[in-house]
Amino acid sequence: MLYGLRLDRGQTNFWGIALSGNAFAAIGAFFVLLVAVFGAWQAVVPEAIALGCCWVYMRVGTPRDLWLKAQSWRLEQQVRRRSKRLKMIAGERNMRSDSDRYLH
Repeated sequence: MLYGLRLDRGQTNFWGIALSGNAFAAIGAFFVLLVAVFGAWQAVVPEAIALGCCWVYMRVGTPRDLWLKAQSWRLEQQVRRRSKRLKMIAGERNMRSDSDRYLH
């Protein structure tokens, strides 16, 4: 299932049939469901937990990814707060003759 979720809309070959990755993942989940319906459902519990973990891993991300997203959001908020406090000095806006005096 994880391989199918990784491919997403890309194609894979399943017994000679071209399928998208999402369809391939659905077939894997369907096999687990068949075992649960026609076999002992207690034996499927670890597989069902693994399916859920795979889905969360591929759709939500790892804890590291979530931490990086949170840090990015926090830094973006800090930059926005800082930019609100900055003011442009009106006199220096039109001074084109002295524009490169700080370069030398």
